[in-house]
Amino acid sequence: MKNNFDKRPLQFYKQEIQIPKIKETIDTRLEQTKLNETQKTQLKKWFHKKVSGTVKRQEYNQDGKKITQASLDAILNHALGMLEVRINIAEENRERLNPQLLTKKGMENEIKSHLSSTAKKKQNFVLVAMDLDDFKTINDTSGHPEGDNVLRSFGAAISDNIRTGDLGAHYSGDEFGILLFVQGIPNEKQEETQERIQEILKRAIESISEKTERQDKKKQEISTGYRIITPDEQKTSMNIATWMKEADEASTFSKRMKIILEKRGENSNSASRIVNAQIKEKMPQEFSEEEIKFATLLHSIHRPLRDTFPTTTDEEILQAVREIYKKLKNNEQST
Repeated sequence: MKNNFDKRPLQFYKQEIQIPKIKETIDTRLEQTKLNETQKTQLKKWFHKKVSGTVKRQEYNQDGKKITQASLDAILNHALGMLEVRINIAEENRERLNPQLLTKKGMENEIKSHLSSTAKKKQNFVLVAMDLDDFKTINDTSGHPEGDNVLRSFGAAISDNIRTGDLGAHYSGDEFGILLFVQGIPNEKQEETQERIQEILKRAIESISEKTERQDKKKQEISTGYRIITPDEQKTSMNIATWMKEADEASTFSKRMKIILEKRGENSNSASRIVNAQIKEKMPQEFSEEEIKFATLLHSIHRPLRDTFPTTTDEEILQAVREIYKKLKNNEQST
């Protein structure tokens, strides 16, 4: 049964176009933008590669038979739609600190466009959420221009240290993301896949942390969480917002781990705090209930206290939160 999509006329930039005029129409659309020549060339090359690659795959799946005109129209329509998305993202990126990275919306669009193909290839999606530790302190002590420099450096470090084919994104402020594509291995157990992904992330996070430049020469620590979306899950659902939220919650848990480990006097570097969202519930077994409660309280009110009392040191805030926690705990025990 043919998809109705095959019967639609070719659409691009809200107008119908004929196949012989595709190149001319794309050139005209790009001339209406403020993109530079390199960006325009890259977009045109992407379109050509997308169409030719899809045609080759379909013909391969049909034992070398030429695809029908209806199938070609469907491929072109899909590629033209994705090209318009990429043009819009490229224009938005001109004003951004990290134009080489996707926006949050761009990341969502990329996930949508890859869902069906990665499931067929038995690839795992790994949706990673990263948050810069103590970033507000940089803004408060060194000023917002230095904060912007750190964000640019962090974005560049992501671009330089993720694998070819993987995607990086700058969501907002000090929140970043990565989308990894990890090929499944026949007969590999789920735990083995998780360990392999953890190692890939550990190497990337260590490198990104090391190569982020700061004026004070300190190493930039990162709180990282991730959510694995298996090929089977990709076939049955498209809960992109939920997946991103779960990765973000795992990143938040990583930040709380930092508080607990530092309070214990233990190692809390970025690579030791990469949290898998699917096993996050098991991790509290490593910490006492009291440690988790204290870390949650400190993480929740540290920034509001810093905003209200900008000259107060982190140590003074920590001591104040300890006293608040102790008082609340005594009140709870007395009731």
